[in-house]
Amino acid sequence: MIGDDTQLRVRPMESELSLLSNADGSARVQHGDCCVVVGIWGPVDVKQAAELPRHATLEVSVKYCTGHGSPIDSYHEHAIRNICEEVILLSEHPRTVIQVDVVCYSRVFLSYPDYCTRNKIL
Repeated sequence: MIGDDTQLRVRPMESELSLLSNADGSARVQHGDCCVVVGIWGPVDVKQAAELPRHATLEVSVKYCTGHGSPIDSYHEHAIRNICEEVILLSEHPRTVIQVDVVCYSRVFLSYPDYCTRNKIL
């Protein structure tokens, strides 16, 4: 129903920067009950087998707090990798690796403080 107020409400949005102390960069974005925490590490030295002489290696990992992986995870990793390759100057950091870790969770499954406690993030 178009006149129903519940369909017209905008979910609240929050964000926070630099919340992971062990990452080179991090952010949390929450939109309603959905939340994503991203940590970025690098550029750091890379194992010789993964070393690229002309630009940095980019590793992207997407995880869900539910612990249930699905084939769509690799699609999300691929999409995020494509975006990062466009905005990160990989050619400025040859023979290194940049790691991007994304954790998706919802308050329905696990709260952010509970997730951090379980995974010893903070």
